[in-house]
Amino acid sequence: MELPFTLMETRDERLRYGIALWYRVLAALIFGVLSWTLSAQAEAPSVVAWLLLALSAFGVLYEERWTFGPAGAEHAVGLIFTARRLRMARETLDCLRIVPHVRGTVPGSEDEARENARALAGERDADPYGRKKSLWKRPYLILVLAAQDGSEYAVDKVPARNRDRILGYARRIAERTGLELRS
Repeated sequence: MELPFTLMETRDERLRYGIALWYRVLAALIFGVLSWTLSAQAEAPSVVAWLLLALSAFGVLYEERWTFGPAGAEHAVGLIFTARRLRMARETLDCLRIVPHVRGTVPGSEDEARENARALAGERDADPYGRKKSLWKRPYLILVLAAQDGSEYAVDKVPARNRDRILGYARRIAERTGLELRS
């Protein structure tokens, strides 16, 4: 499942790119309904019920976010109280890039180059029924944060049909951090 990410501005004028609030509210609602249902039963809950409750609690407590500002970037992933954090100072960052990736193509082939160019350009098939023959090719765009030491961090991977949204987010992040946006 693809987690829905949104870009929000924090009070200290940094950008936070992470799990959408509506997703957290929905996960908390599911956890609440399951908890109430299990506590209202006269008999002891089954192992499956406890597993479902644990999974819904994990959905509420899971955190994955990027925070961008003039001072650099921070990535946090894991459970809220034990999240692994990675801080990168602005001086160590090189640029932001949009990288195409098309599942179902052979790396280095002409087909891959053509499909990657189509994904970057935001092109779609003119004939929706013509897609049936290439249904297994799935174009994605990856927002990559590149560091000066050569390491790269995938900020998000979205279907190519969301090109305008991810480009808008990348432009706002680049503007806020002062990084160059390359594609």
